[in-house]
Amino acid sequence: MKTRLAVIDKNLCKPTKCDHECEKKCPVNKTKRKCIDIEDLASISESLCIGCGICVDVCPFKAIKIINLPNKLNTNYILHRYSLNSFALFKFPDLKIGSVLGLVGENGIGKSTILGILSGEIIPNFGCFDEKKSVLKYFKGTEMQKFLMETNKSFKPQDIKKMFENSTQTIHNIIQDLKINTDLHDVWKIFNLLDIKDRSVSCLSGGELQKLAIAVTCSKNCKIFLFDEPSSFLDIKQRILMANILKNKSKDSYVVVSEHDLTILDYLSDYVCCLYGIPGSYGIASNTYSSKDGINSFLNGYIQSENMKFRKNPLIFENNSYNHLYNLKCHSYEAMEKKIDNFSLKVESGCFYQSEILVIVGENGVGKTQFMKMLTKYKFANYTPIISYKPQHITFDNDKIKVVDLLNTFDKYYDENFVREVIKPLNITNILSRKIKSLSGGDMQILKIIVCLMKDADIYLMDEPSSFLDSERRLIVCKIIKKYIRNNNKTSFIIEHDFLMTMYLADKIIVFSGEPSFNTSASKPLDVQSGMNIFLDNMGVTFRRDENNRPRINKYNSINDLKQKHNKKYFD
Repeated sequence: MKTRLAVIDKNLCKPTKCDHECEKKCPVNKTKRKCIDIEDLASISESLCIGCGICVDVCPFKAIKIINLPNKLNTNYILHRYSLNSFALFKFPDLKIGSVLGLVGENGIGKSTILGILSGEIIPNFGCFDEKKSVLKYFKGTEMQKFLMETNKSFKPQDIKKMFENSTQTIHNIIQDLKINTDLHDVWKIFNLLDIKDRSVSCLSGGELQKLAIAVTCSKNCKIFLFDEPSSFLDIKQRILMANILKNKSKDSYVVVSEHDLTILDYLSDYVCCLYGIPGSYGIASNTYSSKDGINSFLNGYIQSENMKFRKNPLIFENNSYNHLYNLKCHSYEAMEKKIDNFSLKVESGCFYQSEILVIVGENGVGKTQFMKMLTKYKFANYTPIISYKPQHITFDNDKIKVVDLLNTFDKYYDENFVREVIKPLNITNILSRKIKSLSGGDMQILKIIVCLMKDADIYLMDEPSSFLDSERRLIVCKIIKKYIRNNNKTSFIIEHDFLMTMYLADKIIVFSGEPSFNTSASKPLDVQSGMNIFLDNMGVTFRRDENNRPRINKYNSINDLKQKHNKKYFD
C-alpha cells in the first residue's frame, strides 16, 4: 500500500540538457535498485521511493515532485492516472438524477478529468496501466453504474471553439442539423440566438459562441448534460439566464457543471463537490454537500466533516466600512458623453477617494470599457494622476521574451514588500522561465495584473481581472488588489462580472444601464447597498447574505425573493 506519489512534469524534464543528477544522487539507486531510471524522460518507482526529496532538490529544471498523501489516503484510492508519474485523481463525486451537481476547485485539480470520465471520453484505469479493470464492477450498486451505462450524453467542453472548429455554418444551419423545433426550445429565445440566426459561426463573439454552445448542448435529447465553465464570456445577466436554463434541464436528468463563478455555481447547483490537492499532481474529490455548505467549505478552505484543511486562510466577507477613507483626498470628474456611430454613452459626474475601489457593473455592450478608456485621457481639475491600465484583452508588446525578463524591467520586482504582498501569493515561480506567448490564459491574466500593479500609479484601471482565472486564483487576486490599494492609498476602478469578487472588492459601485450598443448611461459612484439595489432591480434578481455574510442569489419566486422585491430591497 503506497502513500506517496512521484510526479514528473514532462514539459520541464529535459534529460538531454542535464547531467542526470536525480538518477546519480538517488540513495536507492546507490544500493543498485532502480528507483529512478532515465530513458527519453525520467521515471520514478513509487514502490521503491523512500521520500528523501534529494531528486527534487537536485533537478535543475524543478521537474520532480514527491508528495506524501493525506492520512487515510493511499494509491489504492486512485480512480484515474494518465500515465506513470503523472496527475492522479482520487475518489469520485456522488451523482443524483433530477439535480445539478457543481464541481468547484482550482485549475489542474481534476474537474475536467471528472467530466471526461462522465462523458465517456476517458475510461478510468484506477492507476493500472498494464491491466484493464472493470469500470462497471467498480461502481456496482451505485448511481454511477446507471450513469455509465447510459450512452446518450451531451457535453459542452471548456474550449467552445472545438465544438465549431472550421465551421462555415450559420446558426440557422446548426438548428436544421439538430432537427429541433425552436418554438419548443426556450433556450434559443432566451439567449436571443434566433435574432442572429443568419450569422456565420465564424463571426460570433466569445459570448455569442458560448450561448450557442450551451443551446446546442441543451437541445439534444439526452438524460445526461455536462457543462465545463458555461459562464465564460457571459455578463452577469446572461450568467443568471444560463443558470436558470441548466436548472430546468435537471428536472428529470443528470446535470454536472464545472464553474469558477461561485455565486452562479451556488445558485444553479443542488449539490457541490469540492476538489482539492496539488494542481497538476493530484486531486481529491470530496463528498457531495448542499450548495451552501459546499461553497462555504471551499471559501473557508476547510471541510469539517472530513477534517480536511486545504487552504491556509479563509475568504471572509466584511460589512463595507468607509473608516479607511477618513481624512483622505477626494477627487472628482465632470459629466461626460461619448458617441460612436449609433452608440451613445452618458456618464454622470462623480467623485472618488484615495484608498477606494470602485467596481463597475453592467451588461456587455453598455460602455464600461469605453468609460475606462475615457478615464485614461480625462483631465482632472487640480489633479494629474498617473494611471495604470489593464485592458480586457490581454496582449504584450513583446511576447517572445521570458516572464522573468519582463518583470526585471520594473523596480518593484526587487521591492521586498511588493514581492511579499503580490508576487509570492500568486505563485508564479513555475512560469518565470517560460516565454510569455507560451502561457495559458490564466497565467497571462495573472502576469498582466502583476504588471499593472508594478507601475507606480495613482489610479489603477482593471477590466475584468477575473477572466480566465479559476475560483482559487480569483480569491487570491481579490485579497491582493484590496490590500494593495488600501495599504498604498491608491484608487482603483474595476470592471467585473463575478458577483463574489464584486462584493468583496467594492467600496463604491458605478451602475451602467440602458440598451446595449445603443443608448446607455453610467451612474455616479454609489454606496454598495444603493448601487447593487439599482443594478439588481434592472436585472430582476434579489440577493441575500447568509450567516457568513456571503451574498447568495435568491431562488426565483422564493419567499425571500418575493419579499425583497415587494420591499424594493433587491440587495439585503
